Amino acid sequence: MSIFLVILGILVVIGGILSLSQATLGVGLIAIGCFLAILARLAQAEAQHRRALPPKV
Repeated sequence: MSIFLVILGILVVIGGILSLSQATLGVGLIAIGCFLAILARLAQAEAQHRRALPPKV
C-alpha cells in the first residue's frame, strides 16, 4: 500500500511541476524539496522499524 501511495505522490508532483508558472516556481521548488525530505524520512523510519522489531515467524 505504501508503494502505491509513493507512486501516487510522485505523479502528483509531476503534475504540479507541469503546472508551475514563473511566478510560482520558487514555492514549487520548496514544495518539491519538502516532498523529497518527507519521503526520505519515511524510508528511514521504515528501515529503523524493521531493524527494531524481531522477524515474524
